[in-house]
Amino acid sequence: MTIRITLSEEEEQEFRKLAMRLYGYRKGALTNAARDALLEWMRRSQASTPVKEPTKSLRGLLQKVSLSSVELQHEATKLFTPSQR
Repeated sequence: MTIRITLSEEEEQEFRKLAMRLYGYRKGALTNAARDALLEWMRRSQASTPVKEPTKSLRGLLQKVSLSSVELQHEATKLFTPSQR
């Protein structure tokens, strides 16, 4: 069976470099690397169980936090925004 995917040029080059480094410079290296990557992704995806009601699992989690929701938003922005130096 054949599956076709599209990667950016940078992603393709990085994949080729890693595949050749790990699987060698021989016929089938890219196929083996792609197969192993997909199998690993499938294994990890099957192991994770979806949360049925995510909001209920979060209830009460922040009860001891003294910051307001706006202050928490600002703190989160600082964490996930690259620093500008």
